[in-house]
Amino acid sequence: MRAIDEARKLYQGELVTVSRPDCLRLLALSRIGRVACNSAGGPLVVPVNGRSHGTDVYYRVREGSHLATALREGHASYEIDGFDDFHQVGWSVLVRGRVSWIASDELPEHRSEWPSPWAGGKRDIWVRLQGDDIDGRRLLP
Repeated sequence: MRAIDEARKLYQGELVTVSRPDCLRLLALSRIGRVACNSAGGPLVVPVNGRSHGTDVYYRVREGSHLATALREGHASYEIDGFDDFHQVGWSVLVRGRVSWIASDELPEHRSEWPSPWAGGKRDIWVRLQGDDIDGRRLLP
């Protein structure tokens, strides 16, 4: 194990910026990410099933949940990523912006293609995160 750690130090990867078009492409392909926001108890990060449309990200939350309560503050982040632990490479995309609760008829077209939450329970509140700031990073070998 020590030899592997030594080799990893010799061959550390390089961080590069992911272009905005590539960030949007990765967002369009993703169906799960993490929402981060401030809550009364401190920072809150929760995985959600989401979908992007252009620069906006849409997902559902449960009324009365910690996440729904925290999102009333108006700003949040949404992150997606992918990685290969063996080769120590990966990427991440972060979307930051204002959130708003919307009615299902305010969703972009093709609502039938939107992912359903994996976890059981009712999630009736649709949230739109307006992607005001989008950036990404990729770790190359």
